[in-house]
Amino acid sequence: LHKHMTQPRRSQIFFNDKLTTIEQLKKKLIKKPGEDGVALQVIIRADQTSPFGVVIEICNLVADAGFSPILATRADQRE
Repeated sequence: LHKHMTQPRRSQIFFNDKLTTIEQLKKKLIKKPGEDGVALQVIIRADQTSPFGVVIEICNLVADAGFSPILATRADQRE
């Protein structure tokens, strides 16, 4: 299992498809990786509209909680 976080808009952060905040995210990452049913990796999806500083803050938060952050980006959809 993987935990998914996305930040599709500047002020929105989703954790497992549910809208959340940085503070709520900190509480959700309390379970340690490897515990029964807890993923080892957290996939962080961001696009070009995501503020770089927020993406890095989330990556650091995930890593500090003992998980491996995996950054997944999407190709530009514009033609």
